[in-house]
Amino acid sequence: MIGRLLPLVMAGLLAACAETAAPPPGPSAGPAPPSGVPVAAGDPALAGDDLAGTVIARLHGADGKAYRAVSAKSAGGEVLLTGAVTKPVLRRRAEAAALGVPGVTGVYDSLFLAEDGALDRFLPDAARERAVTARLAGDPAAAGLGVRVVDGAAYLVGTVASPADLAQVKTLLLADPDLKWVDTGAVAVTRR
Repeated sequence: MIGRLLPLVMAGLLAACAETAAPPPGPSAGPAPPSGVPVAAGDPALAGDDLAGTVIARLHGADGKAYRAVSAKSAGGEVLLTGAVTKPVLRRRAEAAALGVPGVTGVYDSLFLAEDGALDRFLPDAARERAVTARLAGDPAAAGLGVRVVDGAAYLVGTVASPADLAQVKTLLLADPDLKWVDTGAVAVTRR
C-alpha cells in the first residue's frame, strides 16, 4: 500500500511546489523616464543613467510593489541589479526584463531574497554612494566604473584596464570604514 501511495504523495508535493510564473515584462512596459527622473526608491541622486532607468521603469511598470527595493546601475551596456525581492521567480523576471531592454548587453544579478518587511534595508544608500563616487572621481583606474552602495556594500559595474587597477579601486574603497565589502563581480578587466 505504501509503495503505491508514495508516487502519488510525491506527485502532489511536486505539484504544490511548482511555480506558476507569468512571462517577464515585455517591451510594452513603457518608455524610459527622461534623464534625471528618479527611478530608484529614495534619493533622486540614485536615478542613474538612461539604460538603468529604462530597466527600473520596466520593473516598476510590471509590479512596482514587488520591485520597490530593486535598483539598477549600468556601464557600457552592462546592467547591475541590486537590492532585494521576496521570491526567486522575481529575481528571474527582473533579469529577463533587463535583458529585454534594447542596449543591454549583460545583466549581473546581485539581488538578495528577503522578507517583505526587510526590503527597505536593501535600498541604495544615497549619501554613502555620493561619498564613494566622489572618492573614485579622481582615480583614473575607476574611470569606467559605476558604483551602487546597498546595506554597507559597494557594488561595481563596468570595466577597468587591468587587474592592478581593479585591486587599486577595491583597496581605495575598503579604506572607507562604513563599507563592509566591495563586490567586483560585474567588472570586466580589458587586459590581463
